[in-house]
Amino acid sequence: MVELDSGQTLVATGREWLAGQPVEILIRRRGYWTELDDRGEAIRRAGRPEGWYEAADRIAGAEGMNAGRNGVIGVKYGERTGHDLDEITGRLADTARAIYLTLLDLSEE
Repeated sequence: MVELDSGQTLVATGREWLAGQPVEILIRRRGYWTELDDRGEAIRRAGRPEGWYEAADRIAGAEGMNAGRNGVIGVKYGERTGHDLDEITGRLADTARAIYLTLLDLSEE
């Protein structure tokens, strides 16, 4: 975990994009909510192949996450949601990685 400026934390998740390339999630406190995102890494690393947004949106939505047209995969977390922050962080990392791997397949088509 790395504390950044203005209440932001960068968390190593124990997952990897590919061997030796850690998936890190950015966590920001916003009042009652906490915002988590992949800093756009899944999409950036995959290179935005044709159909990237539709694929990312489908995968993220199935996991209760959001895919932004700006290329950021994220989710808002509130303590009242009944989920643990570590659990949500791991789920987001897994979702971002799944999107990345799917987009790699799209770029090969």
